[in-house]
Amino acid sequence: MHEYSKVDNEMENFKEYVHRTTDLLCDSYKWKKLSRHTENREAKEKYDHISTMLYDMFMNEYNSMIAKYKED
Repeated sequence: MHEYSKVDNEMENFKEYVHRTTDLLCDSYKWKKLSRHTENREAKEKYDHISTMLYDMFMNEYNSMIAKYKED
């Protein structure tokens, strides 16, 4: 039973990691949409920058997630 408990724990940790990773993508999309709906040029540039940073963070974490999946 101990092995099953260990697998459950690893699965919960992985699910949390996947959820946090997809949160980055959702946040990036939100900032992208905010950028498209603002008339202020400075705000648009700022929102685009934030969106890009979040998307890059998402891609880094996504690639780490895939690497973890493949190594197990």
